[in-house]
Amino acid sequence: MLRPGASVLHFIFSAIFMLHPYAKSTPAAPHRRRTAFLLLAAALGLGTGAQAQSWESAALLTSTGFNFRGPSAERQSSINLYRTGTTGYTNNPYGALPGVGYGAALQQQRVTRGKVLFGLQAGYEQLRSRVENVLVWPGSGDVLEEAHGHTNLVLDFIDVHPYAGRRFGLGAVSLDATGGLDLGWLLHCQEKGFATAGNGQRFTTDLERRQPRLDTRLRLNLTAYYRRVGLATSYAHGLRNYREGWVGGTNEAYGQVWRLGVVYRLL
Repeated sequence: MLRPGASVLHFIFSAIFMLHPYAKSTPAAPHRRRTAFLLLAAALGLGTGAQAQSWESAALLTSTGFNFRGPSAERQSSINLYRTGTTGYTNNPYGALPGVGYGAALQQQRVTRGKVLFGLQAGYEQLRSRVENVLVWPGSGDVLEEAHGHTNLVLDFIDVHPYAGRRFGLGAVSLDATGGLDLGWLLHCQEKGFATAGNGQRFTTDLERRQPRLDTRLRLNLTAYYRRVGLATSYAHGLRNYREGWVGGTNEAYGQVWRLGVVYRLL
């Protein structure tokens, strides 16, 4: 029979395998993904048995900053119309400027006698990048018009974060330093933008953008607790190229996420 900690790790790795985009695609794939999410939810609820004193459950609310880095990430772009009078698209929506988003998660972690931490965090996040629109092509002619506005890429993720680390005691305050993988399963990506020309005419863009389904990141966390309440901060460094498969020129854009939030220990 598996110990509680081993059971949690077994559920984590089983679920991650089923969520991986390179896992074999079959007619049962949607069922496999649903099963993976159920396994992750079950893992969050494990560990309340014989060694309950060494397990902690918590809920988190976070604000996020997200932007792209790499040669293809830009601070300025333009809106192009397909033809005069239509909705357009952003020439390069992969903004190097951070946009503000939010998230919520549940966390289950084990604290050993030596203050070593093993845990899993899972939840939902909406991330936003930003690029400034300084030009507009109105759909006809050869002249780009000066404009001002911005575009956000709005990305909805189910986020899963297995981690390990160590707890440090500072009187009434405890400090958790942890790191691990940050696995973002993309649900939807929408481009939303606008630009206003010098004559007051407003141009908009609102369209779905296809992106890689899984964004794998390396993540570091620092969480300070006072009794049941904590303040959490983290940084996640994306490894997945969002412009993978594009043709022509240099195509590299990787995401990065900053998080700041509050934590409340449930158990």
